[in-house]
Amino acid sequence: MTYIIDLQRLWEGNEEGTASSAFARAQNGAHQNVVSVIVVAEPNEAMVMQTLSSVLAQKFVREVIIVNCEALPSLEKALTKFTHRHPTCYLVKGHKRAGLAAAYNLGAQHASGQFLLFIKGNCLLAKNAVASLLSTGIPKPAPWVIGAAEKKKRINFKPLAHLNLFSNAFETQTLPEVSLPGGGFHAAQIAPDCLFMSTQTFLELKGLDKKCFHSTFHMDLCLRVHFAGGGVYRARDFDVVACTGAGHSLRESIRSEWQAFCGRYHFYQKYVSSRKNKIIVLIGYTALLVGFLGRMCMRLLSNFNNKNKVG
Repeated sequence: MTYIIDLQRLWEGNEEGTASSAFARAQNGAHQNVVSVIVVAEPNEAMVMQTLSSVLAQKFVREVIIVNCEALPSLEKALTKFTHRHPTCYLVKGHKRAGLAAAYNLGAQHASGQFLLFIKGNCLLAKNAVASLLSTGIPKPAPWVIGAAEKKKRINFKPLAHLNLFSNAFETQTLPEVSLPGGGFHAAQIAPDCLFMSTQTFLELKGLDKKCFHSTFHMDLCLRVHFAGGGVYRARDFDVVACTGAGHSLRESIRSEWQAFCGRYHFYQKYVSSRKNKIIVLIGYTALLVGFLGRMCMRLLSNFNNKNKVG
């Protein structure tokens, strides 16, 4: 399994200070800007610009690293102009077929902050979102990862979401929401669209598992944090608005579904197949394949219906 392991970070201040003094330094000291934000661009240019605007409006942001894995010259040009206007923003070119986990890893290699905020280019941060994440995470014992309750703004397509047969086989039951010291709630797992952790945690975990692509890397991350004796949390009063809509072509949608299947397959091999008997493993693999074929059929059907409406 391949992880990003050669990551060097500049840590400022005394790591052994108390949580309260660390947060005081973040608020009032010379090290106020401690968060590196990694934004993975989406094909919708207007959507990405809204995301970047919401990020730049935050406090405590040291730098914004934009990872562009889209093969769109117009988007590349717009992002280049944006980085020229904002000196704290940097543009990194990613591989076209890279998954979300690989894009996050690539952005983290260029980060220099004490904390990392990973966010997709279709999400909008509310006012003081970064401050809320910092105040939630700093008092917690390491390692930890914090996410948000996701709110969908607009959804055009959810393949077979109403059928239990094709539901996500790896979803875990949500834990009771018990308020914790410093704020936040325990969570079994958090959404991949917005992840916040310390750089030290990222280094200790050796990055994100890029073989999980965009479908299961966040579940893998949460499990590894739990296995390391850490905690997974959802920040209090912190929501991310995810704007979903048209943007990917049919070919890109099919590639996305295939990567999602590969990610689930890798996750299943990593955590499930070695712990079950052969019959259960065979049933699990069959369910993965049937779910993948069902989603592919629904993608094709949705694309066909959209063409008929346009025609």
